[in-house]
Amino acid sequence: MAATFFPQGIAHLNAAVAQDKAQNYKEALKLYVRSLEFFIAGLKCIFPNHPHKPVFNLISHLFMRV
Repeated sequence: MAATFFPQGIAHLNAAVAQDKAQNYKEALKLYVRSLEFFIAGLKCIFPNHPHKPVFNLISHLFMRV
């Protein structure tokens, strides 16, 4: 199951970088956040008992500072 989340996260990340280079920062931020959601979903499949909430909160906080 996790194997499907990581390629989708990478695809969104590549799209975000392309939007970033095109100076479409609002769209790039949406794609960066979406890619993180896919990566976190994949990690939840690999490590189901790990508390993911603190990690997601930290990442969200870092993105809001940008």
